[in-house]
Amino acid sequence: MGVERRRVGRGLVVNVLGTRRLIEAAAPTLIANGKDAHGRVVAVASAAGRTGLYHLAAYSAAKHAVVGLIRGTAMDLAPYGVTANAVSPGSTRTALLDASAQVYELSSAEEFAQQQPSTDSSNRWKLPPRFRGCARRPRQRSRVPTSRSTEA
Repeated sequence: MGVERRRVGRGLVVNVLGTRRLIEAAAPTLIANGKDAHGRVVAVASAAGRTGLYHLAAYSAAKHAVVGLIRGTAMDLAPYGVTANAVSPGSTRTALLDASAQVYELSSAEEFAQQQPSTDSSNRWKLPPRFRGCARRPRQRSRVPTSRSTEA
């Protein structure tokens, strides 16, 4: 468990704190340049930051945090004419993708990419066949009437 905790901690530090530190370093200059300079902050998130990935919860959590950080940063910097966005590329052939395929006990990175959730042309989530029926949308909660005191 100690190794896993260190891995989770390192992922959060690199993805979230690293992004935050870069923003903190760049923001004063972006603000000082004025609204007409149209400053931009762009962070790299991941499709995992939007959907979550099987057996990669820590990575997904770190990328979710980057998306949240950028959303907050966008609000903080908007009054100065600076925008902030996160880009979420799909699978990119890297050593990490090859290692991810091994975690899933798949033969290749290509097979791994086919196993991940995706969206169809109407932007609705599609799950790979092995996960269909596992993920359900949360039910809408009905309004619960508030209890009123009957004391006189």
